[in-house]
Amino acid sequence: MPAEGKAEKHYRHKNILQNRFFKCRAERNPQNRGRLFLRISKKYARTAVGRNRIKRWIRAIYAKSGVKGKFDIVINLKREPAGEFKPFEENLKDLFGKIGP
Repeated sequence: MPAEGKAEKHYRHKNILQNRFFKCRAERNPQNRGRLFLRISKKYARTAVGRNRIKRWIRAIYAKSGVKGKFDIVINLKREPAGEFKPFEENLKDLFGKIGP
């Protein structure tokens, strides 16, 4: 049986938050800081430049969100953003708001 990756272990459970752009799974971890795992498929952003731009957006929103606690957060992109940051940001902040301390 192959070794399970860090992000894959979070999908064993069924407690997944979702909205228009994202699927998100948050789970407490034993470390002293939170971790963020991002999965951006080529289906939604064909070039590496596009995928990296989306990852930068998500990391910036995460840094500003003030998510408290020690969580492993896995984010999957469900839909390509239309190049506009504002609706993308609002949807992600909504998910981060549901992750409790």
